[in-house]
Amino acid sequence: MSRLRGSRKHLFAFVLATAFGACGILLAAWARRTGALRSSSREVIRLRAQRRLLQEKGRRVEEADRLKSTFIANMSHEIRTPLNSLLALSQMLRSGSAGPLTDEQRRYVEVIERNGQNLLKLINDVLDLSRIEAGHLELDRRVVDLGQLIHETAAQLAPLAEAKDLPLRVVLPKDLPPCLCDPDRVRQILTNLIGNAIKFTESGVVRVSAEASAGSVVVHVTDTGRGIPLSAQHRIFQEFFQADQTLVRRHAGTGLGLAIASRLTKLMGGDISFQSVEGAGARFTFTVPQAAGRPATVEGATAPEPTRAQDDSDGDHRAADAAPPENRALTVLVVEDNQDNLFTVREILAPLKLRIVTADVGAAAVEICRQNRPDLVLMDMQLPGMSGLQATGAIRRLPGCAGLPVVALTAQAMRGDRERMLAAGCDDYIAKPIDPTQLTQAVRRWIRGTNMRP
Repeated sequence: MSRLRGSRKHLFAFVLATAFGACGILLAAWARRTGALRSSSREVIRLRAQRRLLQEKGRRVEEADRLKSTFIANMSHEIRTPLNSLLALSQMLRSGSAGPLTDEQRRYVEVIERNGQNLLKLINDVLDLSRIEAGHLELDRRVVDLGQLIHETAAQLAPLAEAKDLPLRVVLPKDLPPCLCDPDRVRQILTNLIGNAIKFTESGVVRVSAEASAGSVVVHVTDTGRGIPLSAQHRIFQEFFQADQTLVRRHAGTGLGLAIASRLTKLMGGDISFQSVEGAGARFTFTVPQAAGRPATVEGATAPEPTRAQDDSDGDHRAADAAPPENRALTVLVVEDNQDNLFTVREILAPLKLRIVTADVGAAAVEICRQNRPDLVLMDMQLPGMSGLQATGAIRRLPGCAGLPVVALTAQAMRGDRERMLAAGCDDYIAKPIDPTQLTQAVRRWIRGTNMRP
């Protein structure tokens, strides 16, 4: 009996130990599970925090890009505004509109105009680079006669070569196929490459050639200048890089031209490269896609941009409505808040013998049109209070003014600004700095009156 009792005790102890062991295993597993859940929870919290941080950084980057674009656009406007008077008046002086100049005075004016144009080019380069980096650069692809474009660009740069007694030769085949590209951007690339070749060549020749090759047209710009040092060749297409960065460098520049040319070429589906030996010149080559399968008609590279009069069916009626009776003077309303620019426009239009009425704010322009409809409105876009676009819309809604021609005069010269202003109701667009000839032609086009001097 005692043995049986002892066996039962041992059995109970074994069962109890086994139960406690199983409980321990379960508790350990539960602890591990709880720890894993806590660890997973901490990981989820950490990942969510990282995601919020990345989202916040992304918003900051987007805001920085927006602020940079706004800053550059504003700076472009603020610099173009004084350049408008500087360049327009210097061109008028050089043309002799204010009387004959002495040789010394003419040299002064040429220096002013040349440096103003250099500053304008710098502004345009910075704007282009900013738009390219932000992915906002829009291309106007057309079927273009590339041979004609090359000849035109070379002709524009020929005076620079002639000033150095440097031959500038263009060698093109007669059967060069048309290309699909943005003609203004190709002209910009050509201007940069040919201009650099002339600038860095003291003797010898600058040669521009092209040939068709496997769906593209290959353009070469070759010079016999000093070439590019081997140590600089791997960085030649970088922004702001210049091969000669010493304090005594002989040639001015910002180092943006080749970087922009490289990016523009690639945006149009082409490529750019170069070969150079220091002391023996350089050869830059870029490709432009052929207009395969496109209509045979080729759009000329210098075709003028369409204005609202060419686009809309009512455009000719507006120009015709602007012609007053022969016994009434032609009236032009100039809306401009900058007095220097207002003076410049007055001086440009003075030979046309027009009646000039002015307003420095949009609301005043609307009221003038309400009381006495002019024949043409030249409207600045960035005005205090009511903007130029808002004023244009308000003028359009006045009785008898729906067909009144409105030409935008603006320092807002970024790609898309022109289209936006035409879509908002302007009939034509002239970017500042204003070219006196362009403004005069626009006024003649929109006012077809008999009282205007030919």
